[in-house]
Amino acid sequence: MTSASSQRFIQQVSEGVELFEKLHQLLEEELSIIVSRDLDALNDMTQRKHQVLREIESSILERNQSLTLLGFTPSEDGFKQLCSTLPSPERSALIGNWTQLTELLREIRLANERNEQVVSRNKANVEQLLNLLQGQHTTNSLYDQQGSKGNYSAQRRIGKA
Repeated sequence: MTSASSQRFIQQVSEGVELFEKLHQLLEEELSIIVSRDLDALNDMTQRKHQVLREIESSILERNQSLTLLGFTPSEDGFKQLCSTLPSPERSALIGNWTQLTELLREIRLANERNEQVVSRNKANVEQLLNLLQGQHTTNSLYDQQGSKGNYSAQRRIGKA
């Protein structure tokens, strides 16, 4: 049973793959921008990522709505039930696109974590350089009750006396 609604769902999954590929490419570009420390380009990249994320959100909502209109729950089980009703060629195409979509999601998660780690390392390096320039040693830093770093070198000197 192939209806216009099921064909639309298949098309929406294909469009989702394209959007995820676009986001993955942006994350790869973002890495080079982070490494080069180009703040203007990073700001532009953030805006581009937000736009793609809004498009992905809209795509997911449309896909969920299509599944609901077809009489299936917008879940993995609903997807499997829909697949079982499709003829073999459509089922194979849909499962292939769905597999690609889930693999892209995994790659995007890994790329995002990698970029986050690079930003964290850069931040730590900058903080360490600032501490050295200000004459503070990292061993003099403790956390206060709010979880912020504080310089407690003066207290250490009093303790020595």
